[in-house]
Amino acid sequence: MEAWAQLISDFLNEVVQSPTVLIGNSVGSLACVIAAADAQNSMVRGLVMLNCVGGMNNKAIVDDWRIKLRALETSYYQFMEIKTVDDDLVEIIREPTLAEGALDAFVSIVTGPPGPNPVQ
Repeated sequence: MEAWAQLISDFLNEVVQSPTVLIGNSVGSLACVIAAADAQNSMVRGLVMLNCVGGMNNKAIVDDWRIKLRALETSYYQFMEIKTVDDDLVEIIREPTLAEGALDAFVSIVTGPPGPNPVQ
């Protein structure tokens, strides 16, 4: 996670070059939080976190009741939404799994340390 956060910071400094709002989804939210928490990073003006994870895998234990409540609420609303699945969406999700090293990357995520959680 720290490496991804550093990539975000580097991109902001080298490409964007002005304070901006980061928007992250799932583990991207966690990477954005870590990048924004860096005291030396003045490029982050705000955060938008969608479906923020508690850690990189299920080894992360989040004891903050507010996060548990928010996760339950988010799951409920996602369940209530009508989602359209078509061939394009399936291909967008499937294609990265065919890349060389994809299985190794997946295994390292689900078996490795969870990394920091949003509260940290």
